[in-house]
Amino acid sequence: MRILVVAGAPSAGLSQTVRRVAASCDEVIAADSGAVACLQADIVPDLVVGDLDSLDQASRARLAELGVPTAVVSAEKDETDLDVAVDAARKRGATCVTFSGVVGGRLDHTLASIGTLARACDLMPVLAEPDVEGWVLGEAGRTTLRLEDKLGATVSLLSLGGAVVSCSGFRYPLHEEHLAALSSRGVSNVCVDSPAEIRVHAGTLLVLLIPEHD
Repeated sequence: MRILVVAGAPSAGLSQTVRRVAASCDEVIAADSGAVACLQADIVPDLVVGDLDSLDQASRARLAELGVPTAVVSAEKDETDLDVAVDAARKRGATCVTFSGVVGGRLDHTLASIGTLARACDLMPVLAEPDVEGWVLGEAGRTTLRLEDKLGATVSLLSLGGAVVSCSGFRYPLHEEHLAALSSRGVSNVCVDSPAEIRVHAGTLLVLLIPEHD
């Protein structure tokens, strides 16, 4: 089952992204104010989770009117609402989770969200944001990613805690190279063949496809 998890990081164009991605998912879970992005996209989430401290009263009323179930947790907790959403996705049988609305705003929140994606490696995380696409690769989940029809695209490979990586079809190929955590070694590579392939032999890797700007 493919589940879309929507968080509330501020990002221009988020509602359009949520609408597009939700069309290919079986269920949508909103983490706290991620429910606002869902409503703005005319998407009714299957579940809203979190402490709801960032969800405005008008949105709460609209969700209640629509009969959307909520799972409210205490604000005094040792995890983020995004972590709570991932737990809910597991309980609902997710095999692949796409995340949206997790990048932007406070840097500490963004970094913690990337950590959540890394810990959910077995759910083959996909990142879908208005200004970036991404995938988490690792031994517990997807180990190989093939990028079709991306000639000239900029792709960054960021190790999350250390990873052994190979890539082909890129301007700068790698062969079982160890990338230290958040090493700049894999930043701003370029696809020169299709398909381009990235393989993780050990550790966890965040792959980011950076869009071209006019």
